[in-house]
Amino acid sequence: MEIEATRELVHGLIAKILSAPPEKITPDARLREDLDADSLDFAELTAALAEHGIHLDKAHVREAVTVEALVTLAGAA
Repeated sequence: MEIEATRELVHGLIAKILSAPPEKITPDARLREDLDADSLDFAELTAALAEHGIHLDKAHVREAVTVEALVTLAGAA
């Protein structure tokens, strides 16, 4: 998957799972501090990415600090 397609997918999943408005989902937005992600949200993000063929370890997803870090992680999978 190309990085732009991955970015679009990750942004969409964040918007849906975290109920975050699109304007808050910026590359440098911090998942926990800015978007209020909690451990359940990270588990849901991991499962949603897996449904799209991006299989990541839950621990790695929880370590992603920013939206762009998660995009990079998903793009490398």
